[in-house]
Amino acid sequence: MGEPVRDVANLFPYPDAELTLINHRGLSPNMPENTLVAFRNSVAMGVDVIEIDLRPTKDGEIVILHDDTVDRSTNGTGAVKDLTLKFSYLMRIICQDLNDT
Repeated sequence: MGEPVRDVANLFPYPDAELTLINHRGLSPNMPENTLVAFRNSVAMGVDVIEIDLRPTKDGEIVILHDDTVDRSTNGTGAVKDLTLKFSYLMRIICQDLNDT
């Protein structure tokens, strides 16, 4: 995994501007999206808000996943709404090219 970026505010050319930094899916350099490692790195970067998507599973539980299916971000296949939480635990997160959306 990549090193966390520190002090994100210094990356912007307007130091006096008040900014709210929002991170989509906890996306961090070289970190798989929507994982605790990405969320922790976002906090370390100085991000104010992490935007996430919540999806219901077949058994009524809630998971954090951007897509309607698990195909792109895990080694599993299928729609989240058709999978149980227990089955979801068996899947592994895939760290894809972070430039893909």
